[in-house]
Order: sequence, then C-alpha cells, then structure tokens
Amino acid sequence: MKRPMVFAGVCLYAVTFALTRLNASASFACALLCAAASAVCAVLWIAGRARGAGRLVRFGAAGMAGALLLTAGALSCAAELRFRQEPAFAMAGEDQTFTGTVREVVPAGDKSYYIVRADSVSGESVRTDLVVFSMGKFDAAPDDRVTGSRVVLRALSDAQAASWRAKGVFLAAYGGAYDVTQASGRRSARYLFFRLRAALTDRLREQMRPEHAAVATGLLLGDTSQIGDETLQGFRDSGISHLFAVSGLHLTVWTAILFAALSRFGAVSERRRAAVCACFVLFFMALTGFGASVVRAGIMLLITYGAAFVNRRYDGLSALFAALGLMLLREPFAVGDVGLTLSFLTTCGFLLYAKPVSRLIDRMTRRVRRRLPRRLIVRVLTVVIFSVLAAVFTMPAVVAYFGRVSVVAPLANLLCALPAELAMLFSGVAALAAPVAVIAKPCVLLSGLLIRYLLAVTRATAGLPGASAPLASPVFLYLALLGLAVVVVANVLGASDRRRLTALLACAALFYACAGGNALYAGNSFTVQAVPAGDGLCVLVENDGLRVLIGCTGTESYHLEQALRGGAEPALVAALTPGLGSGSLLPEARRLCPHARFLTPEDGTDRTVVLDGNVVLRYINRDGLRCVYVETPRGSCFALGDPGAKAAPKAWLDADVTVSRKRAPAFLRPTGFLFVSGDAPEEAFDTGTDGALTFTASPLGEYAYTGRHYRVYPK
Repeated sequence: MKRPMVFAGVCLYAVTFALTRLNASASFACALLCAAASAVCAVLWIAGRARGAGRLVRFGAAGMAGALLLTAGALSCAAELRFRQEPAFAMAGEDQTFTGTVREVVPAGDKSYYIVRADSVSGESVRTDLVVFSMGKFDAAPDDRVTGSRVVLRALSDAQAASWRAKGVFLAAYGGAYDVTQASGRRSARYLFFRLRAALTDRLREQMRPEHAAVATGLLLGDTSQIGDETLQGFRDSGISHLFAVSGLHLTVWTAILFAALSRFGAVSERRRAAVCACFVLFFMALTGFGASVVRAGIMLLITYGAAFVNRRYDGLSALFAALGLMLLREPFAVGDVGLTLSFLTTCGFLLYAKPVSRLIDRMTRRVRRRLPRRLIVRVLTVVIFSVLAAVFTMPAVVAYFGRVSVVAPLANLLCALPAELAMLFSGVAALAAPVAVIAKPCVLLSGLLIRYLLAVTRATAGLPGASAPLASPVFLYLALLGLAVVVVANVLGASDRRRLTALLACAALFYACAGGNALYAGNSFTVQAVPAGDGLCVLVENDGLRVLIGCTGTESYHLEQALRGGAEPALVAALTPGLGSGSLLPEARRLCPHARFLTPEDGTDRTVVLDGNVVLRYINRDGLRCVYVETPRGSCFALGDPGAKAAPKAWLDADVTVSRKRAPAFLRPTGFLFVSGDAPEEAFDTGTDGALTFTASPLGEYAYTGRHYRVYPK
C-alpha cells in the first residue's frame, strides 16, 4: 500500500501545482483525460478478472484508483478556478464598497489583516472571501459585520497569494474607510477560539517581559506578530524559524504528554486514550487557526490514533500522502503554501530516514554502557542528523521561496531544539495555570530563562559568517536539486541502509559546498529589488549588507513590509513624494525603518549622500524631475520618478539598472528596465546584454510580483 499511495500523492501534487497556474478550461480538460484513463484501467481490470490474470487485475485496479484520484483533483481545481477565483478577479477595481462578515483576524505587528466573507460588492450580491490590508487597526472580531467604502479591490498575485489562497482568499482590499458593527446574539465557535487565543496571549504578556512573551506566543501558537523584526530575522538567519511554524513538533509534544498522562490511569484503555488525543488534536488545530502545516500534522495524527482505535497498523508515508491528498482535494491552492511545503518535505525526509538513522545511532552508541551518557549522545546525534536531513530536503524550497540559504542551521538546531520544546511546554502551562500562582510562577521563570537562552544563541549564530546568504546564482539551486534527486532515487530503488545514508551524506556535502560557494559569490554582488506597491515606485538596493530604499510611492504596503523584513534596516530612505496622501508609503516606511535617515523633497533640490562601503546616493527634485541615482563599488541603479523628464545627467542614464515608474521614456535606452507600476505595456520591456548584466524580457504581471532580484557582479 505504501508505494501506490506515495505515487498517487506525488502525481496529485504535481497535477494540482500545474493546474492552479492555468485556468478552469485546462483543469476540466485534464479531468476528462484522467476520467478516460480511469475507463481504460477499468476495462483492463474487467479483462484481467475474466482471464484470471492477477497482475492485470492489480494493475487495472491501481490505475483506476489513481486516475479517479487525479480526476477528483482536476475537478476540484476547475471548480476553485471557475467559481471562486474568476468571480473574485472580476470584482477588482477602485472606489468600491463592500459589506461582509469577519471570518478571521490575522495579527501583523501593530495592525491586523482581516479575512471577510463579503456578501455585497458595489451593490451586487456576491459570496466571496477577501482580505483587508488596512493601514491601521480597526476593532473587529470574528462574526462582526464590516462595511468598507472607497476601497481599492485588487486580485492577489501569485507570490503574495500563496498563504491567502490556501485559505480560499483571492481578493484584497486596500485603503478606504471601514465601519464595524459588533455581532449580536450567539457567537460561532470561530469567535470562541479567537477569544481563547487572545486570552492565552494576554496571560503571557501579563506574566512575562514583552520580548519574552512575544517569543513564547510564537512558540506556543505560531503568532509572530509581536516579535521584533531584528529578533525574527535572527531566527531566520539561524535556520530555526520553523520553531514558530505550528506543525508536527507542537502537536507531537502536547499529544505525547496527554497520552502519557492518560496512561497513568489503568482504567483508561488504549482505544479511549487514542480517542481523547484525537479530540485534542482537533481542538489544537482550531486554536491555532487551521494553518496548512498544522492541518497536515493534525490529519497524520488523526490517522495514527484512528489506526490505534481500530487496531490497524500505521504507515507514516501513507498517512503523509493521504493527508496531502485530502488537503489538496479540499483546497487545491494549498499546494503553494510555504508552510505546507516545508512541513511536508521535512516530514517526508524524517519518515524516509527514521529507521536507517536509528539503526546507525544504535551502532554508534552500542559501546557506551552508562545510561545517562548514552542518552545524551543519542540526543545530540539525533538532533544533528535530523537537522541535516531537514536542511537537505527543504533547501531547494527555502531557496525558491526566500532566496537565502542558512549554513548554521544544524548548529543552531542542536543548541535550540530541546530548549525550544521546553520553553513551549512551560509557556503553555504558565498560560493555562495563570490563576494558580504556585504553578504559573515557576513555569514563567523557567520559560523566561529558556527564551533568554534562545535569543542569545540566535544572535550569536546569526552573526557567524555565511549564516544566511542570498542566492547569488541559480547554479547553486540546480546543484542542490541534483543532490536531492540522488537521495530520492536511492530511496525509490530500495537500496540498503548504507547506500541510502551514503547518498544522504553526499547530498549534505554538496549542500554545504553550494551554500559556502554561494556565500562567497554573493559577497561580490549588489542587488536591486523592485517592490510591488500598486501604482507607484518602490525599490530596494543592497550592497554588502548596506540597504537603501528608494521611492516610497504607491498604495499597497504589503510587499514593502515583507521586503524590509528580509534583512537589515535600510540606512537611508529616499522618498520621491513628501505628502501623506493615498499615493505615499512614507508613513509606512517611517514605521518600518525607525532608525533610518530620511531624504524627502523638503530637504532640498539636489543632494549627495555618502554612506558606508563607498555607496553614494544622489538625489534630484527640480524642474518636474524626481529621480535618485545610487552608485556602489559593484554597480549602479537609476530610479526615475517622472519618466517624461529629459534633464537627468548623462552619466545616470548609463546606470547598470534603471527603474521607471510606468513607461520607459523614449529617449532612455539603457541595457535593461525594471517596471514596478501596474499599467506598463508588455511591449515596453527591453532585452539586452552588457558584459556583467543580463536582462530577460518578462510580462509585468509575472515579474513585478515574484520578488525577483537582479544581481550585478564585478566584470
């Protein structure tokens, strides 16, 4: 049963991944093809039964089951695209009004995002979910009614939508004014869990220091909204940010404690213990908001306890792919969720190598006779090997999603894995037992000490050379994929433990060689990132860790916030507009970069600023021309706020990278362009090569929202 389930799960994942990037017609056509394949397999199954050919019967049955599964997946994609995505995209526009009911509140620092089930948009009766990206925080809770006026509705792009589409959300609301009416009468279970999460968070804040309470809330509930950007970036650079992703680690720890506690009572049978733990899994999934990664882990644990309840054998890989299949059939766009992808790859690696690694550790520690040293050595080896496993299996996905590689992850996991589990456990007990001071205070003390240790370790490991280097060349990603392919082939062929572990070791060596080479290669580059901001200009330039933010115009702040969280705070922010109107992100930039130096039009017409690392920024705001020129030892960037002006200095026009707000001026013919606003025609893109630079033509809708970076290397 294991191999057919794994094969079917992989096929379903691949088909769903492809179809969610196409349209409903393609999905329906794929469903017809899969249904035809199912009919052919049914004929083979019937023929095999008539002739008594066992192999033909098994092939026909397996093929028919797999084809039916793919048919169901394709039909699910077609329905999602036709009845949810397409109607949502058709509602996009400016100066819209809507009314709806708040379904979920997603905290994000000092503001919140609200998922609203809209029942009316601009006077038309609809039924669609949208997420409200408000500039401030309005007081709303699940089940409350919200009316938005003068809002901008935009279709969520592919990169931005990954986590939202996993929740069935395809539309975003920006700006505008909102009127909230509190729900009256009986509240739903969604509201009760929202209040419970808020109560647990408040209890931790009351008992602990703000920084420690924020980390404890992240470990316990996965809520990182109150963790400072610098602290959160330290966890990312150390490769241990997965501790804040509520998934198998959290559920396994809590259910293991609950199962062990129930085992103390002899009258509670194993089937009853399994039933109680299954109920707790459902409760915990609801408490943490049914995130994709926790749902995956929850379904696997439900299958585990279900097998124990009916006295059947449990197979981890089959449960993993069964959980994946159920999630994709329910919500096809969950295939693009970052948390689900990383959780799935990590779990897959653990399940494939759990037994070989256990046998290897047993052989390595066989000669250690004393119990305590043996357990300590086993613990250390287990953490190190499984950290390497997680790094190997998730490395391509991490690079593809985040564009960075952490080479200190095994060391950080070795130092932080067990303390993080204990901190989560003590924080949970402190939150639950807050009224009982005798229990709560010792737990708060222990949790605070452990969190302080975690923060010290992350700061130390994140500061090591090459802790987190940006992807400098796709070659390193291709090599990592090659190494992972070797590991997969070694497992599919059913090789011996020694060969499988040798393949893993070779892949790990290739991974760290790629990561080290990437860190050295990235040190000789400068990066220009066009940050999507709606109808505006927002550019992030980085050279050897020194960052400069240019533009700050537009209506959408989501991508700006995400880009600034990916590294150090910019040393300088050069804004092209002085105002606080709807087309300016300057207030948001001041909030996100409180320690940066701000250069705005009021500061003068022509300015030159010299920064560390021989980075020079020149600023012009006169005669209708608003532009910024950044020159670094490794490249230059010219950001043009007014494409119609011809007064820019000649040297600026020869910059390595030119960023234009809308259409490139006819007189400006540099090697390549980056466009960041929403109305540049596709034919405006240019393609060219200039020694150290290579640019590729790309439609704006594809480029601007991929977070793509252009890197310039010394000639």
